[in-house]
Amino acid sequence: MTRSEVRTAWGQFARMSLETSYACHRCASGPRNVAEPLSAHQDAVIFVWYTRNSMRKLSLSSVSVATKNQKAFIDLIDKEPSEIKIALIENGADTYPENRREWVERARSMLEAVTRNISRIDLRTYVGRSNELLTKLRQFDMIWVGGGNVFYLRWLSEEVGLKEIINTLLNEGIVYGGDSAGAILVCPTIGEFASADDPEKAPKRFNDGLHIVDFIVVPHADHKKYRPLMMHIHQLLLKKHYQIVILRDDQAVIVKGKTIKVV
Repeated sequence: MTRSEVRTAWGQFARMSLETSYACHRCASGPRNVAEPLSAHQDAVIFVWYTRNSMRKLSLSSVSVATKNQKAFIDLIDKEPSEIKIALIENGADTYPENRREWVERARSMLEAVTRNISRIDLRTYVGRSNELLTKLRQFDMIWVGGGNVFYLRWLSEEVGLKEIINTLLNEGIVYGGDSAGAILVCPTIGEFASADDPEKAPKRFNDGLHIVDFIVVPHADHKKYRPLMMHIHQLLLKKHYQIVILRDDQAVIVKGKTIKVV
């Protein structure tokens, strides 16, 4: 795909409606060429990208929960906002200096606009204590993993056995949510994001994601600073024939069983 074609695809993407859904490579509209702009499948519904368990529910976004997406977020959890309990994991910011974490509080406040029942969980305190972490997280309706350095998050996930824990919780009906690095973390690969996040911040580098979902989230498509990086990453992923979901900062991809929708 040439630079011109990528720019065209991203330009068309930017003009997509605020609430869209689209098909994967085995949808009713026929095989999807991964080089096509996502808007080409604006009116279809995905039934194949995510087929592991019809119970599983996830919300993956660029930046927390945008105001326009609060209803979809609440509907996914299927409880009154006052009853929703969220375990918030912000360890992606561990590698950032204290004076550069204002975005962490901003993202947290967007969750607090939905529910005040938020408990912060520090994964570092659960290294070697996976069973205790699982027991703790079972108390919540949703596990939300925030942004930051995805390579550090991936390493810490390995230290606490987070992949197995997430799979268990999803199968029990607990919802997984994540924004930016927290969304990328559960995808099949993270190695292509090395130009955006420094892999050296992690004590050990992993290039594979947790592979909870079968597509790749590319966030911050309309962010002035990160858009060029995301375009580059998008190109890398296209060359490797990954299924890709590109998100603006006000968008999320909602997984509900076998259906995936961008809101």
